Amino acid sequence: MNLLSIYNLSRPYFALAFSWRFIAVTLLLLVAAGWYSLTQYSGFNWLNLNLASLPLPVYALWLLAIILSALFAWGCSPVERKLIKAISLANQDLRRSDAEQGLQQANSALFLLPSATIKLGSLQAAFYKSQGEWVKAYNTLQELQALPLLPKERTVLELDLMRLFYASGNFKATQQALTRLQKGRLSQAQQSLYYLTQAELYLIENKFQAAKDLVEQHYAEPNLPANTQVALLHTLGVIDTHLQNYESVIAAYRQAWEILKQQKNSFGQAEITIDNLALTYAKQGELNKLQPFVQQLDALATPNNTDHQLALHNIKINLARQLNDRQALEQAYAQAEENLLPQLEGEQRFFYTVMGLRMHFNDGVDFEKALQATQVAMLNKPAINTLNYLRVIKEISGILNQALERIGPRPDIMTFYSWLLFEFKRLEPALDRLQDEIPPSLPSPKAELISLKVDSLKHEMILLHAQPSKALFEKIFELLEEKKKLWQGIHNPVAHLHELMIILDEYCAYKKALPNTQFEADFKQLAIASLEEAEVLLNDNQANLAYSDKLIGLAYACYQLNTKKEQAKHWLATYDQSKQSTNHLAAWLRQQYQETKAWVGV
Repeated sequence: MNLLSIYNLSRPYFALAFSWRFIAVTLLLLVAAGWYSLTQYSGFNWLNLNLASLPLPVYALWLLAIILSALFAWGCSPVERKLIKAISLANQDLRRSDAEQGLQQANSALFLLPSATIKLGSLQAAFYKSQGEWVKAYNTLQELQALPLLPKERTVLELDLMRLFYASGNFKATQQALTRLQKGRLSQAQQSLYYLTQAELYLIENKFQAAKDLVEQHYAEPNLPANTQVALLHTLGVIDTHLQNYESVIAAYRQAWEILKQQKNSFGQAEITIDNLALTYAKQGELNKLQPFVQQLDALATPNNTDHQLALHNIKINLARQLNDRQALEQAYAQAEENLLPQLEGEQRFFYTVMGLRMHFNDGVDFEKALQATQVAMLNKPAINTLNYLRVIKEISGILNQALERIGPRPDIMTFYSWLLFEFKRLEPALDRLQDEIPPSLPSPKAELISLKVDSLKHEMILLHAQPSKALFEKIFELLEEKKKLWQGIHNPVAHLHELMIILDEYCAYKKALPNTQFEADFKQLAIASLEEAEVLLNDNQANLAYSDKLIGLAYACYQLNTKKEQAKHWLATYDQSKQSTNHLAAWLRQQYQETKAWVGV
C-alpha cells in the first residue's frame, strides 16, 4: 500500500474528526492534550503549571463536556430511538400509514442528533422507494452521504444505495457496490443483505447452484434473526423455482410461514410469503391448496389497519380469479365495499378507487359503479405529485380505451376519455423536466417517463382524429429504441428483452389495426431486427424462468410476423419443459400461447 492509498483511506476519518459533528469533542481533547504537554515540557516551568493547578470543578466540567460531546457525535436520544424503532416496525409490519406519520413527526422536529438524522433519513429514503419516488430516495441518500459519517453509517448508506440500484434495474452499479462493501466490516444483518443481493445477481447470470450454495451457507449460521431467516427462505424458494424443484420451493415457503406465525409485527413478510406460495401453487395447478394460508394470514392482520386489509383484499381477489370461482370473486368485492371502503380516506381512498377500475373491468364486476366512482374521484382528487397523476391518467385511459373497443362508442365514456387525454396533454411539458431530474444510474424511472412520452404521442393521434403518419411512428419507435438502450451495458438482460418485446408488440398491434400496407413496409425491418436481437439475448438464458413468459410472447411475435416457425416451436417447447401450468398467466397471454401452438402445429 503506497502513501496515496493510505491518504485516500484516512481522508474520510480526518474529515469526520474535524467536522461540525465532532468539533466540540475534538477541541476539548486538543486543549486537554495541549495543557498536559505544557505541564510536561521543561521550557514552560517558569509558568508554574501542573495538572493540579486548576480547581476540581473545572476538570469535572471539562470531563462532562467531553462526554456530552461524544454522546452528541455518536448517540441518539431516547425519544429518537423510540421513533426510529416505531417506524422500522411499521415498515416491517406493512403499516405504511403509521410509518408515514412517524416520518412526518421526525421531519417536523426542531432538532435531531446527527445519528438520528442519518437513521431517520435512511428510513425516509426506504419509504420513498416503496412509494415509487425513486429520485427522492436517491437524492435523500446522496444528501446523507455528504454529511460527516461514522464508518458504520457510511456502510448503511452504501447498502441502501445498492438496494436502490438493484430495485431500479441497474445491476452493474449493484455489483460495483457489492465489490466496495466486500472490503469493509459488516454486521450480521448487513452480511445477510449482502449475501441476498449477491444471490439475486447470481440468478440473473444463471448461476443457480452458486446462488443456492451461498444462501444455504448463510442460513446455517447460528443466531440469525427471524426476519433474516424468512428472507433467506424466500430467496431459496426463488432459486429452487429456477431449478424446477417445486417441492423444495413449497417446503421453503411453508417453513418461512411457520416462523412468521410466531413473530409479532411480521405481516409484511407474511404477505410476501403468501404471494410466493400462490404463484408456486398456480404454476403447479394446485392453487386450491392456498386457502388455509389465506385464512391464517387474515388472523395475523390487524382489523382496523387499512394497509393490512387492502393487502388481504387483493390476495382474496386474485385467488378467486385464478380459481375461476365467480361466487367468491363477487363476495370479495362486496365485502371490500362494505367493510374496507368506509375505512379509507384521502390519498389511500383515491388510489384504491382509481387503480381498482381495471380489476372491476377485467373481472366484469360492477364496472359501471366503479366507473362512476372513478369519475368522482378524479374530479375531487387530493394533492398528489405530477408523476403520480400521470400514472393514474395512463391507467384509467388505458382501461377506457379497452372498454370502448369492447362495447363500442358510448358518449359518457368518450367524454371522460377525452378529458383524461387533454389533462395528460396539459401536463406533458413536465415530462422533460422530470426526466432531466433522474440520474443516469436509475434506469427504471427514466424508462417509465419515456413510456409516458410514447403515450402522449398516441393520445395526440387520438385527439386529432388523424390518420397516423410515418413521422409519428418514427418518433414512437425512436423513443422505444431509446428506452431499450437504457438497459444495454448494465447487466440486465431481462429488462432489455422486455423492451424488445414492447417494440414487437407495438409493431404487431399497428400492423393489425391499420388498413394500409405502408406501415408494414416501413417498419417490418425494425421488427425483424428486434426479434433477432431478442433471439441472441435468449441463447444463454432459456433455462432462466425470468424469461419463461417472454418465450410465449416472442413465439407469438414469430407467428404475427410469419417467420422463424421452428424457433417459435422451440421456445414453446422450452416453456413446456419448465413444468409450469399456464393458469398463472394473464388471459391474453394464455390465448397467445394457444394460437401460437396451433400455428406451429403442436
